[in-house]
Amino acid sequence: MKNKLFTIAAALTVSATAIVSVAGAQTLPRTWSLRECIDYAVENNISIQQSALQVEDAALNLNTTQNSRLPSLNAGVNQNFSFGRMASEVDNSYVNTQASNTSGSVSLNVDVFNGFRINNQAKMDRATLGAATASLQRAKENLELNITGLYLDVLFKKEILAVYREQTSLTREQVANTRLMVEQGKVAMSQLYDIEAQLANDEVNEITAGNDLALALLSLEQALNLEHVEGGFDIVVPTAEELAVAGNEPLVSPESIYDTALGIKPEVRQAELRLESSQHQVRVAQSGYYPSLSLGGSVSDGYYHQFGQDYEQQSFSDQIRNKHSESVGLNLSIPLFNRNRTRNSVRSARLGVTNSTLELANVRLALYKEIQQAHQKAVSARERFTATTKALTAAEESFRAMEIRYNSGKATVFEYDQANTRLVSARSEQAQARYDFLFSARILDFYRGVRIDL
Repeated sequence: MKNKLFTIAAALTVSATAIVSVAGAQTLPRTWSLRECIDYAVENNISIQQSALQVEDAALNLNTTQNSRLPSLNAGVNQNFSFGRMASEVDNSYVNTQASNTSGSVSLNVDVFNGFRINNQAKMDRATLGAATASLQRAKENLELNITGLYLDVLFKKEILAVYREQTSLTREQVANTRLMVEQGKVAMSQLYDIEAQLANDEVNEITAGNDLALALLSLEQALNLEHVEGGFDIVVPTAEELAVAGNEPLVSPESIYDTALGIKPEVRQAELRLESSQHQVRVAQSGYYPSLSLGGSVSDGYYHQFGQDYEQQSFSDQIRNKHSESVGLNLSIPLFNRNRTRNSVRSARLGVTNSTLELANVRLALYKEIQQAHQKAVSARERFTATTKALTAAEESFRAMEIRYNSGKATVFEYDQANTRLVSARSEQAQARYDFLFSARILDFYRGVRIDL
């Protein structure tokens, strides 16, 4: 019976452990889309988490300022022991004795007027909180752009690897065809050696392209802060139709993008809120010119005991009743001269307003320049993609004609290699131009507030 109970308990323990393990495990996709990469990076990026902590800290500062309107309530207890000659509280005579004095108090203080300092401080802290939130959003958007660039680089490296694999396969077929032609006496043995050397060179290019792809995947994986993905890390490759649709997107004018970006970009909002915060800082500093008024009240009581005396002392209850005291009062503080500290604080705050105004203007100017440059890069990339597509079509036609001539023994390996090299170069340049345009288009979408995706 005991053995059965032990077996059941062990089985339950193993089952519970398995359930906890499955519940705590992180479910990750086998192949990652661009949106999945972006969302995971934003959620797990350490810098983003630190920026989120800054937002929480700014919210705590605002809460502290708002709560400063509330009254302050404090309680205190004091215990004293006296030895030697002193005035007795029993009969007010001076005697050599030992005594203890216990007292307690509760005090309340309320700010009635402080030159509107708390109100303006709260407004300043609220603007600071908004600026911190905008800074967090800006960090997320910058991370999105970084992940998008790395993702598109992986797609580009995949396409280059596919180009070299196809080229290696074609050259391998040509080696077999050349060997057959040598056996039939149509071409010299030297051509077989030349085409085999070309095959070895293509295989080296394929290996290099594979290594470049592995490094690009590793860079993206590290940017996501992934420690290990079971089964290996890979991404979703869009279809040719999806890439074609993304490559034919119309380009909006820089002015239209800028008008939209001014109202949505977090860096602009951050600069505007910093300016607002600095304006409230001036009013906080000016509160030092105003008088301050506070209301206070307290309740106190105590108990005195003198040791080693024969005469009768008041009882504890009598002393608590007789020594009980209450007080209430107003305190008015009028600033007359504080060595120009308030004046200089106000001047310093106004300099901060001027600096924040210039910062906002600089942010807007930089944003417009960035949009202009991004638009020009997108236009250039699209033109380059169109040109490289035409060049690729011509290179493919030239290679097909050369392949026919080579297979019939009318062209040398050198001529075949030249056509092959032009085709590989055309494919590589067209792929590079395509992904350059896709990235430039995503940047323009980013400035317009469009969700980044493929």
